[in-house]
Amino acid sequence: MAGHATFAVAGEEIDAPSGTLVFVPDPATKRGVVAREAGTTVLALGARRGAAYRPRAWETNVDVFPMFDEGRYEEAKQLLLDALGQYEDQGTLLYNLACAEAQLGNPDAALDYLRAGLEERPDLRDSAGGDEDLAALREDPRFAELVR
Repeated sequence: MAGHATFAVAGEEIDAPSGTLVFVPDPATKRGVVAREAGTTVLALGARRGAAYRPRAWETNVDVFPMFDEGRYEEAKQLLLDALGQYEDQGTLLYNLACAEAQLGNPDAALDYLRAGLEERPDLRDSAGGDEDLAALREDPRFAELVR
């Protein structure tokens, strides 16, 4: 739409000056985008065939990460709880709720959310083992069971 960005699609970098269209035929493909100049605007479109677009969990998670960086875990937790049920992909919301609960000193709730998040997104298991937001859980045998 405006500006300049670099897309990463399935490990391939795509230079995208203003007006570039990037088509990703498989929605399961790992992808991302980084603005290369201020004021860059990217329009993302997508939906399942025959269905209207439904927002995805990243739309909440993008607001949660700065809260974590600033130690605002209670606020992040509330934002994540409010987002549950809004998205069909809840795995990362549940994972981030586990991180918030761990930081707030609630290991039982953290492990419950982590279990639910990993059931939906088993690919996050590797990240969980080294995630500093979950460090308080590492000595708990239930955590070891979840991340192996």
